[in-house]
Amino acid sequence: MKDEWRRALAKRFILHPSAFILSALIAFSSSAKQRVVRGETQAQWLKTHAIALASVEPSADESDLAPLLPLVTNARVIALGDATHGTHEFFSVKQRLIPFLVKHANVRTIIFEAPYAEIEAINDYVRTGAGDPSALLHIDNYFFWNADEVLDAIGWIRAWNAAGNPPVDVAGADAFHTQTTIARVLSQLGGDVRGEAEKDYACVANISISTAQWYRDACRASVMSVRPLLEANHAAPEIVHAARIVEQGEEALDRDSAMAENIEWLADRPGAGNFVLWGHNEHFGKTPTTLNDPNGATSAGTFLAEHYGERYVSIGTIALKGRFNASELWGSDWIVGQYSMLDATPDDFAAQFATASMPRMIVPLRGALPSWLALPHPIRVAGSNVASHTQTTVAVTEEIAKKFDAVIYVETTTATHLRP
Repeated sequence: MKDEWRRALAKRFILHPSAFILSALIAFSSSAKQRVVRGETQAQWLKTHAIALASVEPSADESDLAPLLPLVTNARVIALGDATHGTHEFFSVKQRLIPFLVKHANVRTIIFEAPYAEIEAINDYVRTGAGDPSALLHIDNYFFWNADEVLDAIGWIRAWNAAGNPPVDVAGADAFHTQTTIARVLSQLGGDVRGEAEKDYACVANISISTAQWYRDACRASVMSVRPLLEANHAAPEIVHAARIVEQGEEALDRDSAMAENIEWLADRPGAGNFVLWGHNEHFGKTPTTLNDPNGATSAGTFLAEHYGERYVSIGTIALKGRFNASELWGSDWIVGQYSMLDATPDDFAAQFATASMPRMIVPLRGALPSWLALPHPIRVAGSNVASHTQTTVAVTEEIAKKFDAVIYVETTTATHLRP
């Protein structure tokens, strides 16, 4: 995307195949060409077209995942979305999908909806074994990543790398936590270059909500001088881009625009393999999000779908009922607890999926679809926080087939296993 176009949009607010896989590819490709029979019920269509999942828990048996391969065969970036940031089943299914996609879809980087610098420290661990991932997952304002499911996924990546397989990296797409990004940049520099960059970044620590505009402008100019300095001194491309992330944080860019820019920078490098994104449905779906803006805000997935076309594949998650973790504001403190999803209305996509009596399934959304699946209907989602104990989820009306290439449906969910 052109910088000018992104900045204009930024003003808007705001995841060797075996014989069984080959046979599944053929079966899935054939079913994808079938047209919907007139008068087919929701249950009938789902039983014919949906992919039943044996489990959403980690398993050595990947046969039920095999029909996903045709969907991701040509993908560069595969988004795996979460309808909430605190649902165990949404996280545990990633523990199945990530190893599967690493082994069968040339995925070589997992990008989290999380701050750049903190995830870079975790990448040091998966690459070298240095550091303690259970401590590194304690990230301010991102409590939901500090969960057993995520720690186990990180552990799998480390074990894969340690076994001498083609290495897999992890990365963070968020521009938040500017000070930790500055510290990461400075740690990679030496001598006079470090001293000059440190001086140019010093003003950032003094910025607050009450800072005068003249000081903000002067600080922005100072911050913007670092990247040319690094380029002139032939710093590594990764460090030059980290300086760009500092700029994003200081500019207070729209979060989704910044995440898309960072994902594109990673994925557009030649020879980098393919990528999985792990984050919220509303960030990585292919349509604008109305979760925080009823008029619709451009999501990172919208930018990425524009940039990659069919090579961007988005797989969302939805549930009928269950529990999840989130934070709620009590006085001046955000307190993390467990909450129940609000009941689904009859036209909710989850209620319609429930008619098939398939407790776990993948619903493909490409090709010919019945009208009930092609038209807008509600999906209940929650971010990292809830409004209250009685207003726990938000029903966003979505054209699901435009937003996702497939969705993973779970009938009943439980909360993630948060770490102390």
